[in-house]
Amino acid sequence: MRDEIHQHQNLLDLAIIIALVVCTFLRLNPAVTSTPFHRDEARWIGNSAILRDWRHPLSDRWQDEGYPVRYGTLDEANRRRSQPPLAMYLIGIGIWLQGAGLPTNGYWIMSQDTDWNIDHGNMPTSEQLTAGRRTNLVVTILTVILIYLIGRKVTNRIGGLVGALIYGMHPLVLVTGVRAWSYPLLVFLIAAATLTAIHFAQRPRWSTAVLLGLLLGLGGATKLSPLVLASGIGVLAFGLLAASIRWTGIRPLATRLLGVSRRRLEHLSGGLPVSLDRTDRAHPPPVRLSLRQF
Repeated sequence: MRDEIHQHQNLLDLAIIIALVVCTFLRLNPAVTSTPFHRDEARWIGNSAILRDWRHPLSDRWQDEGYPVRYGTLDEANRRRSQPPLAMYLIGIGIWLQGAGLPTNGYWIMSQDTDWNIDHGNMPTSEQLTAGRRTNLVVTILTVILIYLIGRKVTNRIGGLVGALIYGMHPLVLVTGVRAWSYPLLVFLIAAATLTAIHFAQRPRWSTAVLLGLLLGLGGATKLSPLVLASGIGVLAFGLLAASIRWTGIRPLATRLLGVSRRRLEHLSGGLPVSLDRTDRAHPPPVRLSLRQF
């Protein structure tokens, strides 16, 4: 009887997810061709050509010095460091899988207008632009699914359905969710990290903790802003960890949070517990070791 109820609930979730996918697709798909071009799209599509350089992993194309500064702009001099690469990879793979071919357009110069950049060959083709937007359309649909799962976890099915519909139908998503740039991937990774954090809070496991860290790292490989967020979360986590150790001791804390040994918890937290516990002489101060690694 319990298995039948569980199966019925899974089928209901699947039906809701399918309905969300259809509604979101019908809402956003027309925007793939109707949304006005944004110059940032030319940057991301043009930079996705970096996929060609995977054949030469040690070439200078992976750093700023590997590109000529034709027009003397700061943008050209910092083209590799100014944009993390993950969205470039995703857009490039999406364009390639749809048969539009990796781009060969030049680097869009922000200090010049659209006509100037078109005349100098910096505009991607319409096929590449459409293919890049379709790629992000898929990412946005996957984000809607994640938002439903998050809402279902923290509230119920109705809450998850409402939250997913609000996101999928929102006018801002209509503008940003299909353009060929990094924002759709960033929102997807934030949603995936949120869902993973919920699972970790409900059932702490090493595998979930590693997955959460991986998603935060991928967010940093998409946009630089998650690195600031991760740093703030890390400082907050260290503060809460130190307070818990002071009031409850590290052994109960390890059992309650992760169910792991003391030494593993110390390694996970960067060694802060050991530096606070001066009676432990088993191994060198891990804070000093961590600084040495950096």
